[in-house]
Amino acid sequence: MDRLSGSIDGIVLSIDEADQATEATQLGAFLKLLCESIERQNCSRFALAVAGNTSVIRQLNDDHPSAARLFTRLPLGPLTDKATLVATMVPVDVADDRVQLGRTTCNNG
Repeated sequence: MDRLSGSIDGIVLSIDEADQATEATQLGAFLKLLCESIERQNCSRFALAVAGNTSVIRQLNDDHPSAARLFTRLPLGPLTDKATLVATMVPVDVADDRVQLGRTTCNNG
């Protein structure tokens, strides 16, 4: 991590569709051990985001009894059409500004 010093403010590990994880993955146990390991390294700039349907909390607890306590639950409703557009286009605009990706568009008509 020393070679990254000054260039990274922190790390966010994001896991989407966590409710689709199979029992064999032991996602809850893995996340609990990962967080304990990071804590032992005295890393204070690490965040873990797990997204899934409401069953994900039960699944994490099934894998490890204290895994769900790692998280603050933030229920999210469906995005509005405008929010969906912003969520999908802003990252493209930012990436385009940084690496000149060039964008293609589709017209319905």
